[in-house]
Amino acid sequence: MRSVERSPAGGCWTFTAGKTGAGYGLVGGKRDRRLAHVVSYEHHVGPIPEGLVVGHVCHDEASARGECAGGRTCPHRACVNPDHLAAMTYGQNSRGSSMTGSGPQERCKRGLHLMAEARRVVGKDRTPYCGACRDEYVKEASERRRLIEQGLAPLPTPRLAARRDTCKRGHDLADAYVRKNGTRQCRVCQREREERHRAKRKAA
Repeated sequence: MRSVERSPAGGCWTFTAGKTGAGYGLVGGKRDRRLAHVVSYEHHVGPIPEGLVVGHVCHDEASARGECAGGRTCPHRACVNPDHLAAMTYGQNSRGSSMTGSGPQERCKRGLHLMAEARRVVGKDRTPYCGACRDEYVKEASERRRLIEQGLAPLPTPRLAARRDTCKRGHDLADAYVRKNGTRQCRVCQREREERHRAKRKAA
């Protein structure tokens, strides 16, 4: 794996290229982007057992010693050393230590549920999200739809985009075409597209 700084004497292998906002390394393109430590584990160790995630043992040990508080600034999140990685349950990983169970309990973005109990994953990179919040949202949406169908609740008001005075290319929209759906189309841009199309036909 490229873009890796290897520390001596069995230290962390820090991934130095692209990272997520949470500090985890990213590899691959836009369509096949994956977490670097997950790719490293699969390459050096093997497939991830069903129902488990890849956690950083180096962080677990540092957290148990009180040397790392975790969070976005945690340097261990960028580590891709296979000797520092292990497959563990969501609860072990979120607690911050697979050996001692120490560290703060991670909650979802809304602060309502413990991620150790409600965490689910989606996509190739096993992106986590709160399953309890998702279930609540689906239940509320279903209830709103039932009330609307029975005429007991009003239809939601559509969000209208702010009305622009110019098109994306800066042309005045005061004399724009108005489509049947109420949107506007720039006359200048339309003429330019037609001229380019005619020029291509002549050159063919």
